[in-house]
Parts: sequence; structure tokens; C-alpha cells
Amino acid sequence: LIPHFGVGEFGLLLPQLRNIPTGRWGVCIAPPSLPYAPALASAGVPLGRLLLVQAESPAHARWACRQALASRSCEIVLLWLAEADMAALRRLQLAAEDSATPLILLRPASVASQASPAVLRLGLSADRGGLQIRVLKRRGPTHEGVVRLRSVPGGQEAVLTPRLQVPSRLIATREIA
Repeated sequence: LIPHFGVGEFGLLLPQLRNIPTGRWGVCIAPPSLPYAPALASAGVPLGRLLLVQAESPAHARWACRQALASRSCEIVLLWLAEADMAALRRLQLAAEDSATPLILLRPASVASQASPAVLRLGLSADRGGLQIRVLKRRGPTHEGVVRLRSVPGGQEAVLTPRLQVPSRLIATREIA
């Protein structure tokens, strides 16, 4: 669950995206804006094995996701999905389990109070110098703490301005005419 696109979700997923083997695909379905390809490439993501699927509606996005999972040729499927009922989420979960493909749903933080069939549910937010992760749901005992992932390599805080240390603040919060 993310408060807005670009909070650092790709940073969390980079290890999985970097390891897409030849003959397999990573699929990004219905992202709210185009992922920045030069940054992904410099992070080691093989762009030639990453597919971007635009969808006309949430229903089309869910359909594309089920097709990607059913193909059994995907290493990972990322789906940005603002609206879905429990039945639609359950169908996606079953399709992911059947194909043994990791399916990552990126949903707005506003749906945190809604029930979900997800095995793992995380709440992401920007944190000074990185990403803050709250474990909302997991198998086993609850996890009350917060996990912080640094996006600024060690020792570079001294040369970066405070604004650059929190990349999500670089995104405009309003349109400038």
C-alpha cells in the first residue's frame, strides 16, 4: 500500500526485477505514470525483459494480470490497482498461486482498512533517506515494528541536500501553471 506513486516502491522491488532470467518476463501493468527507464537500467534491470501494459480500466488491468500469470512465462507481475472487490482480489491471488509467479499489487494506502486475501501486506511511506515499511499482514505472529530501507548509500548523506535525501518530496504536489 503506497500513499502515492514514486514513494520508493521500485527500490523495494529492484532485487526481484534485476534477476529476470533470459526467456522470462517482468510485467508492469497499469502504472499511474511511466517508470523512468534510465534509472531502472542503471539499477541493473534488464529493460529488454520488462513489459509495460497500459489498461483502459481496472477490469482490463485485472484481465491483463490474469493473462500474464496464466502464460507461465513471467518472473514477476506488478499490478497498480486502485479499485477491486474481494472476489476480484481472490481471483488474482488464486491465479498467482496456480502459476507460482510472484504477484505484487500496488494499491493506494486509502484501502488499508479493507480486507484482503493477500498473504503479505505492506504499508510503504517515505522516510528521511529511504523507505519506511510497516508489516500490516503476514503469516505467523504480527510484526509491530517498522522496517527502514535506506535509499541513500552510506556516507553520502553529507553531500546531499536534505531535499535530495527524501526523493518522494521531489515529486510535485500540485501543478504549476
